[in-house]
Amino acid sequence: MESNNGMSNASKLPWPQDTLGITHRLRREGCRAIGRMDGKAERLELVMSTLRVLAKHGGAKLDQQIASKAKTAELQLARSEAAAIQNAAQLLRQENALRKQIGGLEGRLERVVDAGKETPDEVS
Repeated sequence: MESNNGMSNASKLPWPQDTLGITHRLRREGCRAIGRMDGKAERLELVMSTLRVLAKHGGAKLDQQIASKAKTAELQLARSEAAAIQNAAQLLRQENALRKQIGGLEGRLERVVDAGKETPDEVS
């Protein structure tokens, strides 16, 4: 007869959903370690102490990964901002060059128009 509402049978445990498959080996090795307790409470305490250390390590690693991702995001944002500034500067240079070209063309057009005014109209 099973005790503890079926919790002693590893295949019937209510494992959390793991669609990423990141805990498969942990579950398997944890069950193997628990299977080797041989009815000794100190072995259970060893397993539990190990799991507590893993939990602390997981929390610390999570904090580190979050900080790392935040720093990476900040660097990417800074790079994007720098690229946007460079693009804006390039567009301003292009705009200024086009304005100079337009100014030159307007000057030429004025000279052509003025030259046309100086030419007498043909009389029929």
